[in-house]
Amino acid sequence: GAKPKGDTTQYWIDAAKELGLHDSHEGQGISFFRNPLDKSPVDEIDAEKNDDAPTGSILVPTEDRQKCTDQMLLLMKQFEPCQFRSSDRKPSRSRDRALGFPGLVCIHCNQKRYFPISEKKLQDSLSLMTTHIHNCFHAPLDVKASLCYLQHRSLLQKQELPGQWKFTFFKGVWNRLHQHHGAEVDADPPAVDDAVKESECKEETVKVMPEENNPTVEDISPVEEELETTDSADEEDKPILYDTSNVALEEQDHAEALRDMKDLIKSAALWLSERDAEYETRARGGRGKGSKRR
Repeated sequence: GAKPKGDTTQYWIDAAKELGLHDSHEGQGISFFRNPLDKSPVDEIDAEKNDDAPTGSILVPTEDRQKCTDQMLLLMKQFEPCQFRSSDRKPSRSRDRALGFPGLVCIHCNQKRYFPISEKKLQDSLSLMTTHIHNCFHAPLDVKASLCYLQHRSLLQKQELPGQWKFTFFKGVWNRLHQHHGAEVDADPPAVDDAVKESECKEETVKVMPEENNPTVEDISPVEEELETTDSADEEDKPILYDTSNVALEEQDHAEALRDMKDLIKSAALWLSERDAEYETRARGGRGKGSKRR
């Protein structure tokens, strides 16, 4: 496709990563971190558009595909609906979301969670969500590479979208997120909190909290920062435990590989940029000679 205006060097770097190229941390030069014959996330999105197939995201139906950029679509596919639970509460806040309040959770680590209180807050969370995917240790490298590459394509796609496309798109995402929550509540009422269960076992009668102390969705006041996961008090919500020593070694190797890949790909991108400039200079020189002859 057409190359958008912008940083030429960065474009070639992101294009190389999208092809699956990276600098081998074993000192063997440039290699592929994925099978180049397999489809990348960008290829899958293009195929879905050509076949008018479902997007694979409950948040973005097929009819809304043309209402956003491909980068936005890929980002939303990295999250799925979740519900606010007692372990999401922060002691620093006197008022918080109600249990069961709908939010978004990363599909890769299943720990980073966002609970925006309005459509505007959902839109404001985009930069946080994008940064998380790039930094998430569990997110695949091809997803990270495709997100970077689609940033260049989005510069062209935004020119074809209406001025208020983000507002319209996230209004739909917000409505579907809360409709999905309502459908889940109707189909399967949420389980009673563990703390309530324990009190029911110890006492014959349970005292109901006064209404003014029992927060509801309407009573929740806006907050500026989004919520992160904490250690779960519920048995079913306990995070998966990993061997921290092995994780640390893997993270170190991963970081070294990324640094090596960045340096080598940047060198290749600089060479490609210089070659483009040289071809352009030759082309201008050829046109100049032709005008002199006439």
